[in-house]
Amino acid sequence: MNFNNCIHNIFNKEDLTTPFNKENINNHNNSESPWIILNNIVYSIKNDDNELLTIFKDYYGKDVKKYLLENFNNKERILLLKKLNNRKIGIIQ
Repeated sequence: MNFNNCIHNIFNKEDLTTPFNKENINNHNNSESPWIILNNIVYSIKNDDNELLTIFKDYYGKDVKKYLLENFNNKERILLLKKLNNRKIGIIQ
């Protein structure tokens, strides 16, 4: 394992323990700083990730589980989860 991966993994695991409350999430319901929730995990979407911004445009600051289940097949959900994986920033308290 190289040094950069090690550092990334340390911060990634630490970030996932950061607790957020609903008020934190509600402040990120716009395209300038969009966050989404899935299974009590908070994800931050980058401003330059047009695909994710478009897919979740009506769900900034909200839980997307029902939306994903109703509008995407298993393969599409897996691909989206893969893209979101490195965008985890914390958990809902």
